[in-house]
Amino acid sequence: MGARWDASGTEERDRTTPVPGQVGGWRDAVAAGTELAAALSALWPDVEGVTAVAQSASDGSGAVRLQLPAAAARALAEAVRAVAAHRDGGRAAS
Repeated sequence: MGARWDASGTEERDRTTPVPGQVGGWRDAVAAGTELAAALSALWPDVEGVTAVAQSASDGSGAVRLQLPAAAARALAEAVRAVAAHRDGGRAAS
């Protein structure tokens, strides 16, 4: 199944009046979470339990919460280190 976009909890956010920019920040987080979930699905099409959830902070900024199994976190760390090493000409620290 791979990574998935999970909107659960988004309707459960604080029911107070949004601060200016909060909806825009949340929408930005939805777009970023969708993009991240698609990228992770392409990287690990058979990994279960990878979830991205959009949130908005009290200041109105958007945030994406990423939840993944420990093995997937290690694989993601390895992939990020490989990209950093390639970018830095093989000098990235592990």
